[in-house]
Amino acid sequence: MLGFDSARKRMTVIVRNTKDNLIYVMCKGADSVLLPLLKDKENPRVKALVHETFHFMNDYARDGLRTLLFVEKMISEDEYTDWMFEYNKANLSLNNRDEEVERVCKKIETNFDLVGSTAIEDKLQEGVPETIK
Repeated sequence: MLGFDSARKRMTVIVRNTKDNLIYVMCKGADSVLLPLLKDKENPRVKALVHETFHFMNDYARDGLRTLLFVEKMISEDEYTDWMFEYNKANLSLNNRDEEVERVCKKIETNFDLVGSTAIEDKLQEGVPETIK
């Protein structure tokens, strides 16, 4: 799991499907951050899917809901092994660890397919209105 942070504005998990042994990189996050990470952005089919997804997201946002995009891709065993080696090395770095980890995360977080979007009600936590008042 590549946890959410406010700079990256996304969270990514890498999972293996035990039925077919395929490895998936799945990511959720802000549309402004994930759209540039899509593959084939100029493909008419991809453009149409993005347009349709944004139509739904705009409707959700007008209703006051917080929206997120979901993207994914499959990677090979070799890709995963090479990336994981680099990720572990970055995590053990004594110099600029955070920057190294972010650099390696960005390497795996590319060339995604758009899966869809979601909308959630983002209510204030208990006590927040009183604190603001």
